[in-house]
Amino acid sequence: MQRDTTKRFYTLHGWMGAATGTLMFVIALTGALSVFGRPELKIWANEEIRGGVEVPPAEVQTLLDEHVASLDAAWMHEVRINLPGLRSFPELGFVFERHDAGSAPVIRLINHEARTLEVTSEREGSIQEVFAARESDVADFIVNFHADLHLGRPLGLLLTGLLGLTLLVSIVTGIVTHRKILREAFTFRPFRSLRLLLTDSHKALGVWGLMFNAAIAFTGAFLGLATVVLVPAAAYVSFGGDQEALVETFTARPEVVLTDRTERTRVAEIIAEASARPGYEAYNVTIHGYGDAAARVYVDGAAKSAETGMGGLTLVYDGATGMLVDSYQTFGRLGGVTGPVLDVMFPLHFGNFGGVLIKAIWTGLGLGTALLALTGTLIWLDRRRYGAAGTMTQKSYHRISRLTAGTSVGLCIALALLFHVQLLAPAFGHSADPLFGPVFFGSWVIIALLGTGIPAVYRTTRLGLAVTGVILALVPAVNAAVTGDALWLTLLNGKTITAAVDACLLLLGVSLIWLALRMPNQRPADDTARRERRLAEKTLRDSPATAQS
Repeated sequence: MQRDTTKRFYTLHGWMGAATGTLMFVIALTGALSVFGRPELKIWANEEIRGGVEVPPAEVQTLLDEHVASLDAAWMHEVRINLPGLRSFPELGFVFERHDAGSAPVIRLINHEARTLEVTSEREGSIQEVFAARESDVADFIVNFHADLHLGRPLGLLLTGLLGLTLLVSIVTGIVTHRKILREAFTFRPFRSLRLLLTDSHKALGVWGLMFNAAIAFTGAFLGLATVVLVPAAAYVSFGGDQEALVETFTARPEVVLTDRTERTRVAEIIAEASARPGYEAYNVTIHGYGDAAARVYVDGAAKSAETGMGGLTLVYDGATGMLVDSYQTFGRLGGVTGPVLDVMFPLHFGNFGGVLIKAIWTGLGLGTALLALTGTLIWLDRRRYGAAGTMTQKSYHRISRLTAGTSVGLCIALALLFHVQLLAPAFGHSADPLFGPVFFGSWVIIALLGTGIPAVYRTTRLGLAVTGVILALVPAVNAAVTGDALWLTLLNGKTITAAVDACLLLLGVSLIWLALRMPNQRPADDTARRERRLAEKTLRDSPATAQS
């Protein structure tokens, strides 16, 4: 009975991995890069904020006062300031929001170049219209692709959420199937055969990354499905289906009761006080009741010390006095257990709760998850191609293997090309934003189709790794030629994040080239002969003559 149960779990584990393995590889690989999406890749992608940008608080106050003087009082319902150099803002931006009776909110966005403070753009319209027109960079493209595969809501989030659930199922069935899990964690036989290399790698990656994979699967499923399933369900139960009312109720900041008594809002002093806190980096300032004695100022930032905590932290100030009156984690205002749970989930999923070292660990483990999904798919195909479980022809399984290899290396090449698009498009006077999609998806599809035309999966993998390595290794040279930020100069000029990104891409590129040179062009002869003998035995067993005897 126990043996039959284990066999059922093994079958479920195999089919679950086969059905979602390639897509899981896509999500895990882009997730590993997304860990450094903000602020590292964001800073690298925007030359104007490399080396750090610190706009003096007094300058922010001066520009704000100038904009306020040119607008009527209706635009003062809510004022936001996007500080450059961290998270999502390569420019200094001022957002003014007005609420006219009977109409949707309208905002006016005024952006300033981070260093010269000159106005670069000015837009007005609905929130969706204004921010949809904002240009994306390579960091935005990769992070958003990981979140919803650029399919948007709800389809994209639903799909990534369901993938989190399938990963959880695969983890549970894998644990039940591999009962000698601790012993398998130390079993690795890379030179015996391809089958053992894949099997041992799959088991080792599964065991050593077990806790990480479980955490990522659970948080990914929750973050993907919460917006699509849980929010509509809660809105249906408590708010008559009005999702906006639900979100407004649980996330809105308290309304400021205006006194109609004019009082200077001490924005400069507040930004200076928040920025002086150890381990705290402010990136957004929201003002309710600007210019009124009852004004409240909310400073959103990233906390990275024992004093300020970890993750997102909001500081609340009295606008008239500049005194701190409250503080809470990002979701702390929700109250109960919901806020603390969400404040744990987001940092846990993205690895941004403990500095660069934790991010590096999260990236390494994320790459392990990607390889776990890929090796599981290849094992499933290999066993059906040469074993007794296959129901299709050998050629059919071989075509699927070639498509899997082509899709996997195609994704790697497509991601590597995005870094060159980010650098080269502005150099030729074009925006990189509209080119990301065509270059990424176009190259991915082309490489995947070319991979299906190469008979040997080994050769496809080897060529793909080599091409990816060359593209990545050339990024620092292209960066130096286009922006003047050569690797050795960025180290001298204090642009440490840019130098680190270039160095990591160069090291990764060289490593992939070395690995490609070490790989054979085709399956090892002894391994191939062993597979062919098993295939001949399977054919003999399944022949009519054998069945009759």
